[in-house]
Amino acid sequence: MAENEQLDCGGACSGCNVEGCGSRTEPPAPTARVNIKHMIGEAKLAGNDYNKAGMAYVMSKNFVVWYAQKCAHEYAKKGIRVVSVSPGLIETDMGNREVEQSDFAKQMIDNTCAGRMGKAQELGYAIATIADERNGYLCGIDVLIDGGASTGKKFKKVKE
Repeated sequence: MAENEQLDCGGACSGCNVEGCGSRTEPPAPTARVNIKHMIGEAKLAGNDYNKAGMAYVMSKNFVVWYAQKCAHEYAKKGIRVVSVSPGLIETDMGNREVEQSDFAKQMIDNTCAGRMGKAQELGYAIATIADERNGYLCGIDVLIDGGASTGKKFKKVKE
């Protein structure tokens, strides 16, 4: 699928996540510079119409989280940690398109603590922290990196 293509239906969204997980059934090969001892899975809505793909996204995201948990137990025997990452809206071409075309994405930004999308560098730092060997006990979970968007709506109501 080309970078600028959009998924127009929920089934394609869930199929994409399932296919993506299926293609990662073996741990990544070590590189010359870094001996990789962990796997990090990431799932993000590959499209921009949250209303149309909402239920499929929720189902496919739950599958990705479950699959990461399953793989964590399977690969632990090989010394590999598996963690899934759930990023919020990140300031990229795709993230900007989502905001331009989706009221839901705009609401997500309003619900973040900082009132903005995340930066790719911020997501990268978070993932590097997760991958750091000093976090050896961090395994089999989903790390939510959404700037507080998922809880913002609840706490905004309390403030008002």
